[in-house]
Amino acid sequence: MAKTIDPCTLVLFGASGNLSRVKLMPGLFRLDAAGRLPDHMAILSVGRSAVAREAWQADIKGMLDAKFKNGYDQKVFERFIARNHYFANSSDDPDAYKKLSSTLGNESVFPQNLAYFLSVRPTDFAPVVEQLSGVGLLLSLIHIFYCGSLYALHKRRHRHQLHHQSRRLFVLRLWL
Repeated sequence: MAKTIDPCTLVLFGASGNLSRVKLMPGLFRLDAAGRLPDHMAILSVGRSAVAREAWQADIKGMLDAKFKNGYDQKVFERFIARNHYFANSSDDPDAYKKLSSTLGNESVFPQNLAYFLSVRPTDFAPVVEQLSGVGLLLSLIHIFYCGSLYALHKRRHRHQLHHQSRRLFVLRLWL
């Protein structure tokens, strides 16, 4: 019996970085092509520079074209690209995370079952989580410490680690 996944929003920090371009976006596309993503899943890519949604979608197309040299199903592409949104999270904007919270609060676009993927420098990991917590996008500061203890516990044993604190919070961290 196949499990169904609830509608959700995947928030990708560092979405314009190399890991996202080479692995993450193509991997998510493959999951979509295999029917493994929920029908009502949104992907909100968070980057430092301002980019229009259409320009971000064109950038995603370029990522996929580079990865899938023999082409890909255009129907799947249209479905995948419709899931994708972009949010500029400028480091010099003190209200950036409040704006992110407001954007994610649009329930007609972004299902409220949120998952966070942080493809950021290790020094930026804790500040991002603290900022998310500061605007109410995490349930409490306890999650930061819980993630920290899991980080220490599992760093040597697993290359990838998924931390799950509640139905509303996932923090995924890649160990490179």
